[in-house]
Amino acid sequence: MTMRRWRLLVATSAAAVLVPACGGAEPDLTAATIPTAAPATSVHIHDDGEIHVHNAESSGGPLDDPDAGHDHSTTREVAADGPVPMVALEVTPDPSSGWNVRISLENFRLAPERASTEHVEGEGHLHLYVDDMKINRLYGLWYHLSGLEPGEREVRVELSANDHATLTHNGAAIDDTVTVTVPTH
Repeated sequence: MTMRRWRLLVATSAAAVLVPACGGAEPDLTAATIPTAAPATSVHIHDDGEIHVHNAESSGGPLDDPDAGHDHSTTREVAADGPVPMVALEVTPDPSSGWNVRISLENFRLAPERASTEHVEGEGHLHLYVDDMKINRLYGLWYHLSGLEPGEREVRVELSANDHATLTHNGAAIDDTVTVTVPTH
């Protein structure tokens, strides 16, 4: 692939993300893709104009500051008068490589269209952690996890409000944890 074609693909794909975020019409990208190995990459613009990129290597900081992610330290207690959301995690070896993560939810709806917006009771997204380090934001119930170092690894998923606050019940995070043993190669 020539450098010119690569730049065209990157520019067109960036426009697909940035133009709708700015209120413009979506371009037709039926013939354009970005060749990348980065898993689950998303890009968005905050009200202050900073462009944030989320993927397995990033917590979503601005492009010029990879350590400036969203504030994930806040918590939000679920309403006492409503149903308590629940999450269950299953992690199994993938036949080819890595691990397949399957998540089950009760009383909670994934709402990727409202990520980074106001809190709405009973909806949000998920945060996936390995050994207490955030790996990714999840909008679906399945995720392929790869690149884990050999040894015992703690995989955790937690419910997050649209505004990225960790959802809690009786002061405890609503999450589930599974320990996997990654073999040496």
